[in-house]
Amino acid sequence: MIAVHRELGGANGYTATGLALVSWSNTDPTVKVELDRVPKDVRPEQFMTRMIEQVLAATSVSQHVDVRSLIERRELAVTEEDEIAELTQ
Repeated sequence: MIAVHRELGGANGYTATGLALVSWSNTDPTVKVELDRVPKDVRPEQFMTRMIEQVLAATSVSQHVDVRSLIERRELAVTEEDEIAELTQ
């Protein structure tokens, strides 16, 4: 059901969906995250990747420059300071 509610391009549904299973007991206060029991297409890492992609798609290329450079594995010819300078003119 988590994957079904994901909308990959329209205005309906969620931008991303994800699932993390946890377990604990009443005698041990430690919480164990059990990602190996979660299907790959709904694991937290794909959720975070999709959310980052969504933020980058919705913002100017001069915003989140460091993140864009890391994802694209190249240095961009723009800086976040360029955006600030443009807004103050």
